[in-house]
Amino acid sequence: MGFSLDSAETQALLARIRKQDENELRVILAKRHLDIPMELALDEATNFKELEKWEAECQTCNHAPDKVLSCGRTTVVYDGKTLSFPVVGCPFAKQIRQQVMYQKALKSMLISSRFQNRTFDTFHVTEATQAVYQFARQWAENFHEHAKGYYIFGDFGSGKTHLAVASLLEVHRLHDITGAFLVCADFLEELKAKFKDPDGLKQTFELYAKAPLLVIDDLGEGRKEKDGTLSSWANEQLFRLINYRYEFELTTIITSTLNPSRLLQVVTPSVASRLPEMCSFLHNRATDYRVANINVIG
Repeated sequence: MGFSLDSAETQALLARIRKQDENELRVILAKRHLDIPMELALDEATNFKELEKWEAECQTCNHAPDKVLSCGRTTVVYDGKTLSFPVVGCPFAKQIRQQVMYQKALKSMLISSRFQNRTFDTFHVTEATQAVYQFARQWAENFHEHAKGYYIFGDFGSGKTHLAVASLLEVHRLHDITGAFLVCADFLEELKAKFKDPDGLKQTFELYAKAPLLVIDDLGEGRKEKDGTLSSWANEQLFRLINYRYEFELTTIITSTLNPSRLLQVVTPSVASRLPEMCSFLHNRATDYRVANINVIG
């Protein structure tokens, strides 16, 4: 005996399936607070079940970045007349994209992995650092194009670089300005290594010279003459960098162990004389936290 759609047995089976679908759909619709006519919902029963499947998978997902960025999920839209099931991106994708973009920004700002968590929130404020911390944080919050930068000096390990990087990161976060970070001695060696490559030399120099916000870390460090001054070549490169930023009013943050008097003994007057117009001078009075935190075994 062949299959017959009109047979009592088949009709009874279809009724049971329909009843089962109705019960499942009532639960699905109630969970989403959707007031959709049952006849319309039944026509899209397969899509509703697919929606449940996606949501079950979402609950067990580990939200790995690669998976989140490539994953889409079905959702339901009902405007009172028509019912549709558009596919949308994972709700975690925006957060992951922001994290990816932030990592790219850190890379473009040339901030090493050691300093990527140097924010204002991770800075340990003490009585000795309270004033410079407040200044740097307010400076970053109020940043604007061509703002006057700051020159922060103090002992090695006193948190100068932390505050400078925190300012760089905060300006990026609040004002969407991507700056750059350089270590003075490394910058000079990088230029020297490309001395026979004019195009590479120009590209490296302009990367830092034209940054809308530049942090120069440990100004004055590098190969020195017997009298303690930087070499004439090093001073020439620093003058080119500082003078470019001075002329185009580009914001610069500088860290150094050199107080204003000592600064004049290490760099040329042509470099030192431009800094007061470019920067406010801050004295970080904290001591070397690295030495203070040495744990001696034995």
